[in-house]
Amino acid sequence: MKKIAFAIMLVLVLASTAMAAKTEYGPYVGMLLSGQQLQETDVSATGLDVTFDPGFGVTAYAGYHWPIGLRLELEGSYFKSDIDKVKAGGASAHPDGSVDMKAIMVNALWEFENSSQWFAYLGLGGGYGWSKGEVYGDHASDSVPLMQPILGVGYHLTENISMNLDYKYTFGLDTLDYDGVKGDFDAHRLGLGLRYNF
Repeated sequence: MKKIAFAIMLVLVLASTAMAAKTEYGPYVGMLLSGQQLQETDVSATGLDVTFDPGFGVTAYAGYHWPIGLRLELEGSYFKSDIDKVKAGGASAHPDGSVDMKAIMVNALWEFENSSQWFAYLGLGGGYGWSKGEVYGDHASDSVPLMQPILGVGYHLTENISMNLDYKYTFGLDTLDYDGVKGDFDAHRLGLGLRYNF
């Protein structure tokens, strides 16, 4: 009797582990809190180099996951970084300013499953971003098409909920023009969040 009870318990434990490791396919939603590091940029027409402090952001997304591993999702994000310093020749200054970006992206991803609760994914996204640059209270805005390669890992917490850590390199396909002050947008982003599969 004890052996039968032990066998039943073992089957239940293995079954629950298998269920937890299984990805639920279909629609999903998720959210990430991220850190951002903007690359140093040369500001054209001024001869200035601008560096940035580490920034922050939030991303929300919704998508669909097919059993073959393909995921397609729509992502909305907001990120902001403060200006660290502005350099010209050997001189530098630390102005009070920031750059923010609101973006809408469409991501195509491929998710790799294994027999454990861990998984990995990679993909590519494209979309559009609206940016505002501000220095000492004066601000100007511009918009730019964006792309982002994506690399991530995740862990199935339950059958429907997973924790995700991903890296995105988000960059503009054109130069931002803040009322004649032009610069490139290149950002490294590392995010941690949760995904819920319906």
